[in-house]
Amino acid sequence: MQEYISKLLDRNEMRIVDREVNPKHELAAVVARSQKESALPILFKRVQGTEFPVVCNLYGSRSRLKEMVGAGERGFCEHWAETINDAMLLGDDYPTVVDMSGELQKGQLSDLPQIVWREKDAGPYITAGVAIAKDPETGVPNLAFSRAMMIDDKEMRCCIDVVQDLAKYHAKAAAMNKPLEMAWLIGVSPAVFMAACTSISLDQDELKIAAQLNGGALPMRQCEELDLLIPADTGIVIEARIRPDERRPEAPFGEFMGYYCKENRGYVADIAAVSWRTGSYFQGLLCGSRDDLTAIYATYATRVYRNLIGELPGIIDVACNTTLYCTIVKIDKQYEGHPQHVMLKVFATNPHYNFACMVVDSDIDINNLNDVWWAFLARGPVDKRTMLIDNIPGGYEYPEDNLHRGRIGIDATAPYGRLDEFRRTSTPGEDTLNLSDYFA
Repeated sequence: MQEYISKLLDRNEMRIVDREVNPKHELAAVVARSQKESALPILFKRVQGTEFPVVCNLYGSRSRLKEMVGAGERGFCEHWAETINDAMLLGDDYPTVVDMSGELQKGQLSDLPQIVWREKDAGPYITAGVAIAKDPETGVPNLAFSRAMMIDDKEMRCCIDVVQDLAKYHAKAAAMNKPLEMAWLIGVSPAVFMAACTSISLDQDELKIAAQLNGGALPMRQCEELDLLIPADTGIVIEARIRPDERRPEAPFGEFMGYYCKENRGYVADIAAVSWRTGSYFQGLLCGSRDDLTAIYATYATRVYRNLIGELPGIIDVACNTTLYCTIVKIDKQYEGHPQHVMLKVFATNPHYNFACMVVDSDIDINNLNDVWWAFLARGPVDKRTMLIDNIPGGYEYPEDNLHRGRIGIDATAPYGRLDEFRRTSTPGEDTLNLSDYFA
C-alpha cells in the first residue's frame, strides 16, 4: 500500500489533513463529510494517541479500482473474471519467501490508532484489516474481512459470519480442540485487498489472485509467532489465536447495511504479536461508506457475472447498486423470458445476499438507478414484469424478526425485438460540442 499511496501523492490525488484529529468520531466525521463531495482518498498525518498516519477512502472510486487491477478500457467484471480464471491456473509455487526479521518493529495493540467510527459503536474497531488463516485440514489459505473490536493489548473480539470460509476453518480447528491461527493485515497492497474482496470456492487459494496481479509471484514472509505465511509488503500485522470454544460480547457496530448490528457473541482473539514495517500507514475504513462498498460491489458483481456468463447468452455486464442486496444485469435480450432466467440464476449465485435482481437492456447505465428505473417504468407494464419469491431466508437472519426474507426480480427490458421503439431521444452534437464556443 505504501507504493500506491506514494503514487497518489505524486499525482496530487489525495486529500491531506495536517491538523491533529481525535480518533473517536472526529476522524470518521471528516471521512463521511469528504465523501459527500469527493472520491479522493484522505491522509490523516496526525492522529491523537498514535504515531501512525491513517489513510481512508482508498477504494472509494470505480476508476481507481479499474486502475488497481489493470482493467484499462474494459469493463471491470469482464477483466476481473478473466484475472480470477488465470490466477486459478497458477501453481502452488507462486510464493517467494523472504526474511524480513531485521526490518520489522514490534509493539502492542495500543500503539495503533484507536478509531471509534460511529456514534453507537461499542469501542475502537479495526475495519480494513484483511484476515488471513489457513484451512486446519488442507492448509489452503483464505483471505477475508472480519471486523475486530480492540479490547486491550491482549485481546480483540471479532465477527466471523456463518457464511464465511473463516467460520468453516474455525469449526474445523474447534473440532480438533485447537485455536485457529489468524492474522489481521493492515495496509496491504491493492492486489491483496482486492483478492480478499473476491469470493471463490473453499478449496481455492485467494492469494493466487494477488500473485496474478503481481505478475505470477508473491513475496511472502513468515509470521513472528504463528505458522502462517503472509504477504511480505504488508504494513502492519496483528497475529492472534481465535479461541475454539469461547465467545464474549461484541458490537453494536455500524455495519455495511447502513445501520447498527446488535450486540452478539464475538469470537475471542488472543493477541500473539504486533509488528510493522517502518513508514507504514494504518488503513481505516468507514463501514457502509463508498470506501467499504465500491470494492465489495465490484467484486461481488464479478461473482454473479462469472456464474451467468457460462450459463446464459447475451450477458454484457453486472453491477450491485445501491446495495449488496441488489444486482443489476445488462443483457442483449435473446428471447422472451430471458430476463427471468437471469433472475433465477442470480438468486442462486449466493442465497445469502441476492435479495433483488433488475435486468436491463444494453443501452441502460447499470450504475445509474435513475436510468434503471426509467427503463422499468417506460418500457412495459409494471404489473407484469416483476417476480416475487416468498419466504426465502437471507444471510443475516435474526430469528426474532425475519427481516431478510423473500426475493424480488424486476424485468426492466423492452419487449423482445422492439428495443428500437424505446430508444432514448438525443440531439446530434449534444455530447461533443464545446460550450465555451457558445457562452462568454
